[in-house]
Amino acid sequence: MELTPCLGIGDFLLLKMSQISNHLDIRTIHLSRQLVYSYRLYPEQYITFLHRLLECLFPNVKSDIVDGPFNPIPTDQYFIKQRYIYDHIALKNRNKPAFDNYIVFHTKVRMENMIRFVTHDFNLLIKFFTSFKAAHNQTIILTGEKIIEECREKHALHIISLYQELLKALSINNKVLDLTKENLCSGNPDYEDFENDINLIHHANCNVSIGIGGNTHLCHAFSLKNITFCGPLDAYRPIIGYYPNTYQTVEPFLKNFTTIVNTMDELTVMISNCDDITISPWIRCAQERNIKVIYFLNKPLRIPLGNQYVYLKCMEGQDVSHKQNMGLQYIYERYNSKYVFCYESDTHVEILKILELIKNYKSHDRIILSGKSHQFCDGNGFIISRPMIAAMCQNYHIYD
Repeated sequence: MELTPCLGIGDFLLLKMSQISNHLDIRTIHLSRQLVYSYRLYPEQYITFLHRLLECLFPNVKSDIVDGPFNPIPTDQYFIKQRYIYDHIALKNRNKPAFDNYIVFHTKVRMENMIRFVTHDFNLLIKFFTSFKAAHNQTIILTGEKIIEECREKHALHIISLYQELLKALSINNKVLDLTKENLCSGNPDYEDFENDINLIHHANCNVSIGIGGNTHLCHAFSLKNITFCGPLDAYRPIIGYYPNTYQTVEPFLKNFTTIVNTMDELTVMISNCDDITISPWIRCAQERNIKVIYFLNKPLRIPLGNQYVYLKCMEGQDVSHKQNMGLQYIYERYNSKYVFCYESDTHVEILKILELIKNYKSHDRIILSGKSHQFCDGNGFIISRPMIAAMCQNYHIYD
């Protein structure tokens, strides 16, 4: 398959999601010179950036510059089952940011209906953010661009930046760290800094994005912890509709915002060393209570079934203990959970007893609770607190 796609970051992320979800055999990606020079203020800078981005997203795919028009695959031709792609790219830098316990707000806004956004939604959002206070001493980080360069893309796609408004509103009740750049429409000239932003997104407690632009796709591609206000959708309904915690009207977005951003899950279940997928009664009991259950598989699935089914090639050949610790680090990076219940087999578990037990402890302490000692499961299951995972597993390499 040869493609000449649209050239936004979001377009390439969606293409990668489609490739993984549908096993597309993409051999060559052509970049339309005409499209770059028509839409970007600094086209050569953007071409350089895109080549580096393609090396990361499609390391085994050829790319070149062509003079013909773009010819993307239709967005509704392939169903996207695999949205989260952080584990499927050739990222050279996977370093954790120097700080933790933070929420990322993205400044760029692109809407299908910008008139409605400016006349109705904008004031409601800024008023809400003026009174918002992040819980658990979380820092607010602003990322994205301060201004949108004067180019065809800005006017054709109705793109604005909320940098000044977000900085002023969020600084009233929060510690705000400004990591924005002056202008990014022609790509970040420092590509290594762009990879730092990917890791910033990945390790955030939550990402907050507004609109349908590349920043929203970056959030959902590289983090499982997001909330998005996308505005009313028409042409983009098949795409943005895949993303969880995404709202087309501002009122439910604001109603659920504080809960999603400030609340940690009480418990996540990790089932390690799985040869197959079984859903026993106690797992159903957990899922009925909105407890995430993550399976770590010993072999890859032929068809992606969702983010809860994880196969890591780097686990091959590792002993059970190392597999377990790799799985714990994987969950630590991707889910905000006070405790993880780690289990290897599918024998009986008292999930309600676990939920009652963890109420007796402080989640900010380093805790491990044995299933045998506390009689909440057969076998070698245990409960571990988030700080204990950080102390035990932070040096494990879990990427290929």
